[in-house]
Amino acid sequence: MYAPLALLAVLSTWVFWQWATDNRSREDAAELAWPVSYTFLLLAGLYTHYFFPIIILAHGILVALYLFAPQLFPNTIGPQADHRWLRITLGWGSTAAIAVLGYVVWVPVFLRQIGGRAGTSPDLMGFLAESGKWLGVGDTLPLPTATLPLIAGAILILLGILVSARKRAVLPLVMTAVPFGGSFLVGATDPAFFKFLLTIIPFLCILAALSWQLKGWLRVIPMVLTVVVIAGSSLSLHAMYTDPAYARADYRGMAARIATEAHPNAAIILDAPNQWEVFTYYHRDGAPVFPLPEGSA
Repeated sequence: MYAPLALLAVLSTWVFWQWATDNRSREDAAELAWPVSYTFLLLAGLYTHYFFPIIILAHGILVALYLFAPQLFPNTIGPQADHRWLRITLGWGSTAAIAVLGYVVWVPVFLRQIGGRAGTSPDLMGFLAESGKWLGVGDTLPLPTATLPLIAGAILILLGILVSARKRAVLPLVMTAVPFGGSFLVGATDPAFFKFLLTIIPFLCILAALSWQLKGWLRVIPMVLTVVVIAGSSLSLHAMYTDPAYARADYRGMAARIATEAHPNAAIILDAPNQWEVFTYYHRDGAPVFPLPEGSA
């Protein structure tokens, strides 16, 4: 669900931004394509994962930023743009409200999920360091090895913000900062929750890519920094595949052994939550499976 969560975050943001900045004259039917598509993507995101409301909030913050500081955005100054963004402000509120209404039956589940998982509550800098390492090069590199790629990535992002004169960086900055800040504020700071932050990786990549706007020999700088980041990620990926310390439980092997032995009195007891889905993916027939009673996790 985490990859679809990130995909829907990017798609909904793209549709929202196209809707907000498309100043071409259109027929009424064509004009409805953006808000209808946006509403559908919001609903899909809400039903995919309970972290998605933070994406809707980020879009609202983008609208608010334009209302109070339109100079931060490229090519959105002037009477036509102002008129367009007034419509988008009202439109965003309406589409978000429709999406929330479509999700209202699941609000009790959302409140239970979002409120029932406390993180380790580290300080902000600790959370930034741990989650940044996870996002930048993964969890398999020791900090001394990961330091250089992480510094290179941070410089790439900073260069991207500076080179773009900030205007092109506003959207990816907001779409990075809001989910990150939301995770910290709700206490989703344990490494088990870092996968929620997959939503910000595409926007971090956009910020880093903006640094390639440097001209002439200066372009060597982002080139070298990118190579360093890729090298760190490659080392991390190699460790994930080859280091036994990062191997996951071999449910495939367990299911195969049970099927091979085919003992007539065999039964499987799952003694932890969230095992039913992964184990029964490999074990389809044969010995009966007894999971934990519902609500006992």
